[in-house]
Amino acid sequence: MSQRYWLTSLASLFFASACAAFFCFVVDPYKLFPSVPGLSQETSVDLLYKLRLHKPYAIEDVKPNALILGSSRAAGLPPGALQSLDGVAYNASLPGATLNDMRQMVEHAQVIEPLKIIVISVDYNMFREGYSEKKRLGEPHRYQHVDSSLRQRMQHHTQRAADYYKSLFSLDTMIDSFLLLFGKARSPLEYLEDGTWIIDQKKMLVPAYQRYSNLSRLIYDEEISHKSQRIVFDEFLDLLDFAEANDIRVIVLISPLQGMLMHTLKLAGTWDLYIRWQHDLVDTITARDTNCEIYGLDDNPLLVLEKIEAPQGLFDDGVHYNRKAGTQILTCLTGPCKSSLQPTRLHSHSISTYLEKVDTLRLQYAQENPEDITKTLKWLSRRKGS
Repeated sequence: MSQRYWLTSLASLFFASACAAFFCFVVDPYKLFPSVPGLSQETSVDLLYKLRLHKPYAIEDVKPNALILGSSRAAGLPPGALQSLDGVAYNASLPGATLNDMRQMVEHAQVIEPLKIIVISVDYNMFREGYSEKKRLGEPHRYQHVDSSLRQRMQHHTQRAADYYKSLFSLDTMIDSFLLLFGKARSPLEYLEDGTWIIDQKKMLVPAYQRYSNLSRLIYDEEISHKSQRIVFDEFLDLLDFAEANDIRVIVLISPLQGMLMHTLKLAGTWDLYIRWQHDLVDTITARDTNCEIYGLDDNPLLVLEKIEAPQGLFDDGVHYNRKAGTQILTCLTGPCKSSLQPTRLHSHSISTYLEKVDTLRLQYAQENPEDITKTLKWLSRRKGS
């Protein structure tokens, strides 16, 4: 190779290092959207799958003692209601989060600042045997661990440096940045510093019925493929054991479903499994006699019976509820509640009655919205025929 090539390479490396130093020291690396003069606040890139690089380090900066955990279904839970408990709160939910992800996030946060309370949003896919291994997307060295060794601490700092590099110089980031500078990137997702993200319905190119149909097909396929897998509670119990050992109050919220998605489970033959999972989950928590509460919302008519194209609805797609609903739900979980979205406290004496009401609402939705059920059958016809 020529001397000129080496000089050019060294100059490029020096320039990249200078840029990295600038971004690390001038731009706050913990903020998803640093203020950049001249860029419209309405223009953004889609960082959904970069959140795993961001949130563990954001926790190191925010130092919360109250945490919200879950998949994207918990993205609508603004942690502001937890601030009233004399703490600093953060929504640490991740797209496709597993129970293992949540367990690592809790331990990571506990190392940085002792936690007082965690709110865990769960759905029953998380409890399927092998789910964490199948969805293992994160890098374990992003998280700090209690009583970590010198080697683990070094691995964490090395991973942190690697993640900064990925966030600044990866091909995806460079493309996103190029589009951002020229005003081409307009994501429907708005990311907030409290860890939540919001879907801007005005920027959604896919209409509501299409979003519901896509989700219905996805759920149906997954249920058919995985319904033979066992429901296991080992990882969840590990999470509760850690919380109990560190005197952390736990609130568990079963993520709600809209009626048409409930009917999709019925068509896939897994509705009874869904009901039984909720019963077993409540029994498991009740039997522990610890500082853990569990709540459900599947018995709420406002959510279950909501129309697919309801104006100012509470759901974005039948699975993800919006920030308006999330604010009311979390407020009711942590203090006085005046909202009609008050979750139902579940225990061994109330769970059977609760689940009977859930099944009744599912049937009521099907009776009141036969056109939706007909469309659902059409959406699934190719799947059922395959």
